[in-house]
Amino acid sequence: MYVPEKLADRLLTVSREDFVRISDDAPESVRDHRITIVPVPLFGRWKQFPELKNSALTHDRAYVRDPVVPERYIDAVDAIQGTALRKCRLALKVCRELGATSLQVMESRTDSKNFNATNEYSSQIQTGTAEPARKKMPKANLALNEETSLNLAARLRNDLKMTVEAEGRWPGHAPSIEGALSALEGYDPSDVEDLRIFIEQREGSHNVSTSLSLVVNLLSELNRDFDLFLKASGGLEATLGRRQAKAGTSMSNDFRTHFERTKTVSFSFKVTF
Repeated sequence: MYVPEKLADRLLTVSREDFVRISDDAPESVRDHRITIVPVPLFGRWKQFPELKNSALTHDRAYVRDPVVPERYIDAVDAIQGTALRKCRLALKVCRELGATSLQVMESRTDSKNFNATNEYSSQIQTGTAEPARKKMPKANLALNEETSLNLAARLRNDLKMTVEAEGRWPGHAPSIEGALSALEGYDPSDVEDLRIFIEQREGSHNVSTSLSLVVNLLSELNRDFDLFLKASGGLEATLGRRQAKAGTSMSNDFRTHFERTKTVSFSFKVTF
């Protein structure tokens, strides 16, 4: 039975019985280099991977490699906070390399299939003072699970805003385009395209702006993960004969729900040089 030499950064877990059926009926699924299908509980050569033994795995779940502790995997849903914070800190690093003196959070936004919410801020990083955020509330009559997701998104945006206000002040210096671009190394180009375009606006020695706007999608990386999980889980369910599974309990529907609820969390910054 196939066991990969190296684990992908994304895992889909299934029961031992389902793993055997998938290996027999759709062997190409277990050889996908983008997502590793893992049987739970582990058996045979699967026990040789320390990353799996270091992770609390249950079947019919999706996991991503922990960006902070690469020797373990975390639930894909729980990775939302860490992924957004990592992208936020990358934006801070790029701005610092470009010679910024401060960031001002102008707006944070959450969009999904069924709702959207926007916070407009008037906080000045330089002075540390802030007026209460003016909130554009979502449409009324949201389902309870949508309200819960909205509240989680609001807390996430607030945590990120606090990070920016705590870390987004510098003495300023001449822009280092090379340093800013090197900060993006190791990231998927599609995940940092917003920052790459921003860096290009600071190139050149003539007519360089003293302030620029920057809009950062904080979950583009995780959205790609959810999209892959959605497609892979749908294929597995078809292989296992679960086409008629109840929508509320199917694995693919679970991923679709989380994908739609976390589709976009973005910040709009005013960067001063």
